[in-house]
Amino acid sequence: MEIEFILINKTPVFVSPNDSPHWSRVYGATFDKKGKRWLFPAFQPFMEKVLYDFVNVYNEIPLNEKAQKWVEDVGTYASWRERVDNLTLYTSSYDHQLQGTAELLFNHRWILQWEMGTGKSKVVIDAINYLKTKTLVLCPLIAQDNWEAEVEKHTGGELSTLVLKGSRQRKIKLLNEFKNHDVLVATFDTARVHGTPHLFPKTMKVFQQAYRVPHTAFKKILKSINDEKIQAQLAHDWIKGKPPREVRDEIQHHIQGRPQWIFNLPYENIVADESHRIARIQSMRTKVCLQLSQKASRRWALSGTLTQGDPRHLYPQLKFLAPYIIPEDWKKFSDTFLVKSPRNDKIVIGYKNLHILNGRVESISSEKKLEECVELPERRFETVYFNLSGAQKKDYNNVVSTSTIECGGSDPLEIANGAIKISKLLQLCSGFVYVPVDDDTCDTCKHLRECVGLSIKAGSPRCKKTSAKVARDRISLKYPDNPKLNTLKELLQDSLNSSKVIIWASFEQELDDISALLEKQNYGYVRVDGSTTKYIKALADKFETDDSCQVYLAQISTGIAITLNAAKYTIYYSRDWSLENRKQSLFRNFRIGQDKKTIVYDLCARGSIESQQLAALQSKADTSKLLTSQLACALCNQYRKCLDENISPWTTHCVLSTNVSKKIARARTI
Repeated sequence: MEIEFILINKTPVFVSPNDSPHWSRVYGATFDKKGKRWLFPAFQPFMEKVLYDFVNVYNEIPLNEKAQKWVEDVGTYASWRERVDNLTLYTSSYDHQLQGTAELLFNHRWILQWEMGTGKSKVVIDAINYLKTKTLVLCPLIAQDNWEAEVEKHTGGELSTLVLKGSRQRKIKLLNEFKNHDVLVATFDTARVHGTPHLFPKTMKVFQQAYRVPHTAFKKILKSINDEKIQAQLAHDWIKGKPPREVRDEIQHHIQGRPQWIFNLPYENIVADESHRIARIQSMRTKVCLQLSQKASRRWALSGTLTQGDPRHLYPQLKFLAPYIIPEDWKKFSDTFLVKSPRNDKIVIGYKNLHILNGRVESISSEKKLEECVELPERRFETVYFNLSGAQKKDYNNVVSTSTIECGGSDPLEIANGAIKISKLLQLCSGFVYVPVDDDTCDTCKHLRECVGLSIKAGSPRCKKTSAKVARDRISLKYPDNPKLNTLKELLQDSLNSSKVIIWASFEQELDDISALLEKQNYGYVRVDGSTTKYIKALADKFETDDSCQVYLAQISTGIAITLNAAKYTIYYSRDWSLENRKQSLFRNFRIGQDKKTIVYDLCARGSIESQQLAALQSKADTSKLLTSQLACALCNQYRKCLDENISPWTTHCVLSTNVSKKIARARTI
């Protein structure tokens, strides 16, 4: 008997000579019921573990000639590094990028845990260009056009890219063009909709209304077409008596052999750029991406923020690479790594066995800090404090102590939830307050704390409040005096004399106020928000190349996958609570190619909630926990001290532990 070697969907595997249950002891063992055989990964970094187990468990069974040749051809990382060093690349690489390319070529499943600005996309592109195999890239919307530009830049047109965007019908049409391209770039949300064959809700409703359950073969026929209306109509026809064979013929006539889903395409490699976007195992986006990964032989993930301290974020990202890394199902994973409340097992109160999880991540990834890879000029951080106006202080203290805001003659706005209270306080610091025209969608909603923890937005499909889906109108009450805007004006007068400036803000009203200031001062600028995100690459290029464009103004959530090295200064007019957004936006002008000293300014209202927010982000604290289970901490003016001294909420040294109501009521701006 010998260990055989075969390719399954172009993925190399070892095959056992029999179906003995003892083969389950070998690393990565998967039993093929149909073929009655055991399969094992025959690629790095898992092949080494498989061979080790073969020797120790079945030392008398050798590899056959084909399997032995495969092992010899795989070589070592050192041999691949030497090969990469001798490649003629279209654009030159730093040493760490050559190392990364060798890692990807040597390892079929790998994560580049590299900090923003280290040039991860070039590493992947060089590896793809060497392999000359078709690749699917999944990325955020903002990064989609950037991938197309990077492929062109680093291969000189040797690889062609197809960007999947546009209407539903246009995307389906583009799928048919992939045969003429090397790289397909799709967003995670496009993958969710067009990734794998599925029945649309409209089709399922047809079956439900008719009280009919379609058999598996017929469901497979319907799933072959990516058209909601046609799929539902054919389901209706079947219920009325049309034979499945006629339905199949009609579908085949309609699609004429054209691919309907991304899963139908012949890609061999898959790349998850910013893979932390699939960190929630319950989301449909994650589930579809995991299905898409199963078709690819080589699976790579890129992320500078793989997790923000929660091991649950790692589970789907590691599953994306290979099931051998996380052999546990979700329940066993939770029991192994999560500490749950003894009174409610749905509440996670801590983590355990993290050394096991860290060991697994280290075995299939490399980690790079920007300062380790390239020499960049000095970067300085400076917090610019300002005082709130008298009117702002009055309203701020009212919100803290009574949870109400006077609305200029009308009834006071009552704030029932702590998270909304924090949001209103941040708005006050920026010189305005959002007031609902009719019904406030979140202030009185019992699901608010749950929505904050799960990042559910009002009016979104996951929102549980019906009224939020209908009316979301609001107006802004603005203060006549805005100290924050005046502080920004002074900073710009000093900064724009020597360099361009990036301004990040969180609220839409803040962008409107800053835009009005820039226009009044005759400063050339570009603005990136939800309505202009699809043009972000063109706007970033204009900022980089047009001397008359002095300011890049954008929502902080859009600060990924772009280079803004023309700016020496970065100003945070405000911040959101996302640690990922903070880390991503910080590296837009502090990356490869930057040759100027850079300065980061954080505008902060003295003695306000902004101080706690900034302290949490700078210390890389779990801000989602601060917004849900530690609301009192977010409103406490001792929060920064507690961070420095590692004081936990409600413990002996916590100022809230003795007189909670008094301390919260007295928290105010000074």
